Amino acid sequence: MKSYSLFWFLIFLVFTAVSCKTVPLASVARDTEFRQYLFKHSSEYSSEYFSSEQLDIKIITDDTKNLRGKISIKQGEFIYANVNFLGFELGRLELSVDSVKIINRLDKSFYFGAIDELKSLFGVDLGYEEIESIVLKGFVIDGSENRRSFRDRVFEGPELLSYTYRTSFGAEVSSVFNIETYRISKINIVDSAAGLFVSAFPGSFYEGLNYPKELRISVKSRGLDAEVLVGIGKISKDKFARKSFNVNAGYSEITF
Repeated sequence: MKSYSLFWFLIFLVFTAVSCKTVPLASVARDTEFRQYLFKHSSEYSSEYFSSEQLDIKIITDDTKNLRGKISIKQGEFIYANVNFLGFELGRLELSVDSVKIINRLDKSFYFGAIDELKSLFGVDLGYEEIESIVLKGFVIDGSENRRSFRDRVFEGPELLSYTYRTSFGAEVSSVFNIETYRISKINIVDSAAGLFVSAFPGSFYEGLNYPKELRISVKSRGLDAEVLVGIGKISKDKFARKSFNVNAGYSEITF
């Protein structure tokens, strides 16, 4: 896999978490309560800003790589992330409601394009709002579906509930919740047509917050099969400085 694609998946791994299996259809009473919970939390903002100034990233493939990174989000506008090694930036990425920006320091290359090009570029059949919802809430919900179609996407087990969101091109985002607390325990992202399979397991959570302290993530795609351990530290909900995407002289545009 080309290094810019590997960089993309490093960033995408930071955003995601996990694996889901089908269980019996939820009861009507549980379904109604769960549906109300998802619709309520899909539309509310806990804060305008979110950032983690310390992402400890351990990539396990044929060998092991230890990297660091940062992620910054302004809800409804953009997600910014970068990855570095021993203090040297390897690359940065920004997703916004209408654009994708990538700077790859390894290859001295860059890409600026429209957000709807994610599918053709990287096999990611998700728009900005869907990606942001996964990052901050752990699920994506179709707000236009009725109660009956919603029930077809909800399954209940002894200790869990799951909801599966399907994109127009057939990709699936399955989120698994603790049946008592409704806290996210798993998320699974599958796009069979693109050959993309991402699964992750969040560890312990920050007290009073719905953000995990660590994630164990596996990703399989064409040319990439890796397990990644991500530690999430120094989180903040304060406003932050947004870094520029000025391209240095000598950088070439990534073409596909």
